[in-house]
Amino acid sequence: VERLSRAWLKAGKVMQGAIADAIASESAEAVAQAVQNEVRAWARARGCDITPRYSPGYCGMTVRQQIPLFATVEADRINVRITPSCLMLPVKSTSGLIGIGPADKVAPGGYPCEACTHPNCMQRRAPTNPEFARCACEPPEA
Repeated sequence: VERLSRAWLKAGKVMQGAIADAIASESAEAVAQAVQNEVRAWARARGCDITPRYSPGYCGMTVRQQIPLFATVEADRINVRITPSCLMLPVKSTSGLIGIGPADKVAPGGYPCEACTHPNCMQRRAPTNPEFARCACEPPEA
């Protein structure tokens, strides 16, 4: 999909390229969600629960932490690699961690940015900064 998207963009077919890119992004997120659901089911069958997914590059976890994360898996078996700047190739690849612990000790699900401690972070969500929650199509409040 990455090659197709780039080819379309290079050929000036911006709409097709953007749609292919969006489909690839949604597909990667769907796979990550499916893995999370499987891990949750496994954990709950054992009286445990899981934390939200957390990936290198999220607040408090630098992308350089891809290096030790990649050292624990055989990413080459699925043709995923990291560049010297720690970006993953293919581009739509994703990595991360899911914590597992006793159900009464694990924080409920959600998005890691909900607990962000950086007051000016553009990725913070509505509960922490209502300004970023407003729909782009809504006019600003007077």
